[in-house]
Amino acid sequence: MTVVYVAASTPNVVGVAKTQLYIGPAATFPASVTTWTALGTVLALPAVGPKDAKVTAETIGNSLTLKAKGVTDAGGGNLSLTEDFSDVGQTSLKAAYADKTNDYPFRYILPNPATSTGTGTIIDVMGKVMQFQSDFGSGPNNFIKASAELEYTTLATYTAAV
Repeated sequence: MTVVYVAASTPNVVGVAKTQLYIGPAATFPASVTTWTALGTVLALPAVGPKDAKVTAETIGNSLTLKAKGVTDAGGGNLSLTEDFSDVGQTSLKAAYADKTNDYPFRYILPNPATSTGTGTIIDVMGKVMQFQSDFGSGPNNFIKASAELEYTTLATYTAAV
């Protein structure tokens, strides 16, 4: 038997700094959005990407746990911001939280354009804002922060940098 090893490619990694997060109008799929609103003073972004549930059965006969993939969760996580009451994006995020029925489009634009005039990788996903809370910290030398929990309702789509 012949074994072939394929060399690792040159890494093409992207830093988080200058990544932009936008929100669009309710119940509009990202491809149809014409105006995106940037979220300002972002401190930490939620993860993007699905996760499958683990299905297990512990067997008696061979003392082995059987494993399979179960239902896929589209993902989500915590968005951390310095609360800015004049930021239109944060106002939109609060409105999305107050909306109990509609999904909202979110767009991430990564800072990795392929050319000096291009756009970085775009990640689009639909989701709900499950929480928006103000956090006053633990002392006087803090900014008021905000925490928003995003739960994605579709799988993310990726558009390569240009």
